[in-house]
Amino acid sequence: GAGFSLNSSRNEWFGQSGFLDWKPLRGQEGSTYEICFQLQDTCLTTQLQEKCFRISVLKCQVCVEPGDTMQSIASSYQTDYLSMYSTNVGIQDPDRIPIASTLNLGIFYSVQEGDSLFSISTRFFTNSGLILSVNPDIEFDSLNQAIVPGDRLCVLPPVCQVKCESGIVCTREEEQTLGISTLVP
Repeated sequence: GAGFSLNSSRNEWFGQSGFLDWKPLRGQEGSTYEICFQLQDTCLTTQLQEKCFRISVLKCQVCVEPGDTMQSIASSYQTDYLSMYSTNVGIQDPDRIPIASTLNLGIFYSVQEGDSLFSISTRFFTNSGLILSVNPDIEFDSLNQAIVPGDRLCVLPPVCQVKCESGIVCTREEEQTLGISTLVP
């Protein structure tokens, strides 16, 4: 939701200043919005002024709210906190993230010629539904895959439950493990 407040004290131009408080909701990622303000003095001695701003909501990021931990955010996006932690190297304590901090949810992948949601989800050990949930700007139906080469998709590849042989052939393990991943020589 959005809120608007007007400061009760005068600013340096003897007028009043306002503050727009808006936090994008889940599902608005990748969208652009236009926000317009109309201003006029209280005595109506000036013409009505309008100023508009375009705001683009970034994909693959989330704003931390009171009570959030990396684990709670990861869970709400159907990923694990170690995956999120690996894309947020500046966070020292995943249980004490400053409110209003911006966290990366995953990584960006640039769609290549011949890619499909299925091939991308297979490559990153995820599923098409999860990819679509963090890319709400992508419209998909079974007849028309709306991804084209050059599109930037947010993907949430798992760090846990991945087994790599010789460092290049990886598979996803179905059983829960406590470690980050397994490397087989």
